[in-house]
Amino acid sequence: PRSGSTLLATILRQNPEVYVTSTSPMLDQLVANQDIYRHGLQTTKANFIQEQLDNITLRMIQGMWAHVPQNVIIDNNRGWGKNLPSVEVLFKVKIKCIACYRDIPSIMASWLTLIRKDPNNGVDSDLISRGLEITDYNRMMLMWDEMVRDCVEALVCAVKDSPDEILLVNYDDLCNSPELVLKDINNFINLNLSYDLNNIDRFSIPQDDERSWGMSGMHSVRSSLSKVSDRKSTRLN
Repeated sequence: PRSGSTLLATILRQNPEVYVTSTSPMLDQLVANQDIYRHGLQTTKANFIQEQLDNITLRMIQGMWAHVPQNVIIDNNRGWGKNLPSVEVLFKVKIKCIACYRDIPSIMASWLTLIRKDPNNGVDSDLISRGLEITDYNRMMLMWDEMVRDCVEALVCAVKDSPDEILLVNYDDLCNSPELVLKDINNFINLNLSYDLNNIDRFSIPQDDERSWGMSGMHSVRSSLSKVSDRKSTRLN
């Protein structure tokens, strides 16, 4: 999170051959179905059939984006990092993963900037519900425990489990040398795509951040590519 994935997705979506999802429900849906099949049904407890569960899961994957005409679909969810080996067993092919990353102090500073800008942010509401004081320290500890740490662990798992199927995209490289990053992505997914970095459609991937995450501006991007530092101007109270 806060590492450029929405920006990259918005750029890639310029090309008619590629569909990049918003934050995708696919993985959550697959996990929920697995849990229901294994533990929530008396009938499957009486007669568990692994092949049946695998077939259902594959049909769910095929159906999730069946309404999308593009042949290249990039499913955007940070949880894939911890699940690549299982998905590869299911698909029986290697799965390619594009992973954005950024230094952790800048990630946390970016979160803090968003929280400070939104007086109705969900982080402060969560702190209040836990009986904790609203301070920048508590805000950052909550974000680390509830969001960032899991994503860092997922990235570590992906690099460890499937190093040959991971393309790492550094946030600074994306901002400073986007042409080189996009060339690497073209090579990685075996396509020859072109992009306009000065006319980015800021609204091509709609997401209701306030409704879903309790914070505005989480997935906002600018119409032209530029980097704004949160880290230098942000200090913890």
